[in-house]
Amino acid sequence: MKKSLIGMLVIALALGMAVVSCDSGGCTHDWSSWSVTTAATCVAQGIETRTCSVCSETEQRSIIATGQHSYGLWAITTDATQEIPVGQETRTCQSDGCTESETRTGGSFFYTIGDTGPGNGKIFYVADGQEDRPLGFYVEGYGSPGDTHYFAGYTAHYLEVAPHEDNDWLWGAAGTLIPGVTTYHVNMDRDFGRGRKDTVTIVAYLSGIMGPTVAAEKAYYQTHGDKNDWFLPSLGELRKLLLNEGEEFELYSVGYWSSTQMNDVAAWSLGMGSNNNKNTRQFVRAVRAF
Repeated sequence: MKKSLIGMLVIALALGMAVVSCDSGGCTHDWSSWSVTTAATCVAQGIETRTCSVCSETEQRSIIATGQHSYGLWAITTDATQEIPVGQETRTCQSDGCTESETRTGGSFFYTIGDTGPGNGKIFYVADGQEDRPLGFYVEGYGSPGDTHYFAGYTAHYLEVAPHEDNDWLWGAAGTLIPGVTTYHVNMDRDFGRGRKDTVTIVAYLSGIMGPTVAAEKAYYQTHGDKNDWFLPSLGELRKLLLNEGEEFELYSVGYWSSTQMNDVAAWSLGMGSNNNKNTRQFVRAVRAF
């Protein structure tokens, strides 16, 4: 009798095991969460897998390629020269099977602060991407093709100050808020790259109205070292020049005009003895961006 009971129990256990065995086709899989087996790259699909906790069966599915490149470090590929004063650098995707690369201007710079520039002036700012400096800055353009004084916007990496300064110049347009000129009521530096556009805007607006004693015109019509793209620096650009004050730039303890307006009767100037009244005669030190 006991043997019969034991035999029946063994049969029952066997039948019970068959109920939970996935091999018999009667199991409802208890899948784990999907986990990444092979990570996807920019060009190759990845794989993720899940496993049944009952029978250890596995399933796999594809992960679409990310399309996001994993670039290495920038490396200089072209050195700067006097003719092309900013070189080039390249970085390449590090993912297997991908040869995608990017090239940008930078890495190698021909000029440093204090060097004599192409306009026979001195370099006083280099946007080389180091420390808190950007890698280049945008110079806003003026007008449309065919317009008088038109020039297209461009990316520059250097600011050069003219070899000499001029004194006794009005800002002009006292009592008038010139439209299109950068205007701040408080001292700010957010006009970096706008000096050339603002200078041309002032010159165009005052053409035939003011005499040749206007600061913007004095800066705009200068030519040094066969370069004729000089302008009155914006407030932010002028501040960069004054931060490098020293004998090599031949700056003096006087007020220098910027091309940035304050309101209808004042414009921004910096330096010892500066006066923001547009009818005040102050110094002009032209700059160029390239």
